[in-house]
Amino acid sequence: MSPSAAELLALDALTLREADGGALDLAAQARRIQESLHCAHALGVWREGQLVAYVLLQPQELGRAFVRGFCLHPDWRQAGVLLDLLRAVLAWVTEHGVSELHSHVRKGNAESLALHRQLGFAVVAENEWAYAFVAHAEALTRHPVLRRAARN
Repeated sequence: MSPSAAELLALDALTLREADGGALDLAAQARRIQESLHCAHALGVWREGQLVAYVLLQPQELGRAFVRGFCLHPDWRQAGVLLDLLRAVLAWVTEHGVSELHSHVRKGNAESLALHRQLGFAVVAENEWAYAFVAHAEALTRHPVLRRAARN
């Protein structure tokens, strides 16, 4: 099941206090979500009937995909949620023949920067506002959360 635009917007409204250097414009964010859903696949994790994590993956050429959106509910930033999201991402990249994931993160987004690095993404470029990251899909399979789950 894919998350709806309304679910994505609700989670973004909760977690994205600022976007593009200013207050989050919900109408503009709703438009960005609609645009993303036309070209990207939305994968989500629900708890207690609520979307608590999602990723938007846009297929690109040559076995690549771009992460158009990635969000974790602050109250649900725990191994089980991350495990479910990683499993969904790995299933999707396997199904679509994706070997590389690309992502951009604003320099001021410390939590996302840390999570990207924790997941095995490496910085490949930067400008004054953001970093460009890349991760090989195989590296995600070595994430400690997945390794612990495999042992249990």
